Amino acid sequence: MNNYGPDEGLWQTLSAQVESGGMQEAIKYHGQILGQQKQEAFKHHQFLVEHSSNEGMATSVAQAMQNGLVCFMTPGGEIRYYASYYARDMDNSVFTNIADPEAWKQSLDKIAKCIAKPDLYQRVSENAFSRFKGVELYGDSCMPLSKRCCTDRWFIV
Repeated sequence: MNNYGPDEGLWQTLSAQVESGGMQEAIKYHGQILGQQKQEAFKHHQFLVEHSSNEGMATSVAQAMQNGLVCFMTPGGEIRYYASYYARDMDNSVFTNIADPEAWKQSLDKIAKCIAKPDLYQRVSENAFSRFKGVELYGDSCMPLSKRCCTDRWFIV
């Protein structure tokens, strides 16, 4: 699992757990990436994980969907209210629930199903790509390249 985004102290805390579990080879932190680096990262991964109870339709999720990545995400904010517009569970993304252990277990089952079934993965990936194909992202349409900044924290597998 490759982790990208600003550290803000979180990785220091998590890295101790990663090391104590002997998972240094499987879980990596790469820091914040922007622009072309992000596009390159999308080319080399199939999934994006975005778990947040407060995040709206994160730019990183829309960008990942534009690139055909299957997004495992918590439907908070705008996603919850405009689900038919942005993302639909098991259609062009996979919704997860981090609210309680039983809901999380059910979410992990959905994630495992999507990973284990190539036809399901392919359908969700194609639907994600189709939904955002040709859509200009807010950051691309409103801010000149020299002034863009990214505070996304996301993980791609």
